Amino acid sequence: MLVTATRTIWALTLRVLSLSVLFLVVVFVHLAITGALRQQGLGGAFALTVSGAVVLGVVLLSLAAAELLKEREAAAWEAARAKQGLPEGACCVVGEWNDDEGAMQWEPVAPLAPTYPKVAQRFGIEGVAVLDFEVNAEGRAKAIQKVDAWPTDAFFKAARRALREAQFEPKPDIHTRYGEVFRMSFVFRLHQRGGGSIKR
Repeated sequence: MLVTATRTIWALTLRVLSLSVLFLVVVFVHLAITGALRQQGLGGAFALTVSGAVVLGVVLLSLAAAELLKEREAAAWEAARAKQGLPEGACCVVGEWNDDEGAMQWEPVAPLAPTYPKVAQRFGIEGVAVLDFEVNAEGRAKAIQKVDAWPTDAFFKAARRALREAQFEPKPDIHTRYGEVFRMSFVFRLHQRGGGSIKR
């Protein structure tokens, strides 16, 4: 909620700033052209009309250029979506973080916080990744394997990165055995409803 509100405020601030800059540019160009035409001996009404037409042309060209840039950005995001194999539109995964606590002899020193894949976040896509891994004597994950990832491997890569960065310690009063394979599920939600945290 706070992230969404912050983004909305930031977007509105940028829009106000850009419109203010555009207004100042329009005023400056209009005054400059009107002054130049009057120095050439043209009448005030004619100078204002020509100046207004030029300013209108500049504004229309600026808006067309901005629209073209927006379309190109959307096309780039769409190409990135297709490249990562993400489905069209938003989708949702229901589930919680799960590390099968009865079998897991290790616990993370800090909460695992995978970074949300940017393209998936941009298109409102949620996902899940299930990984098998071992823990070495230093408490680091090794031999990380993908069991499943949906709807794209982007979520597996984010979960694998989080596991590689994680530090584990043995649970109290449990005999630590090495070489055992553990399974952990990562659920990626745009609006987290409890469980682990996800960086954006």
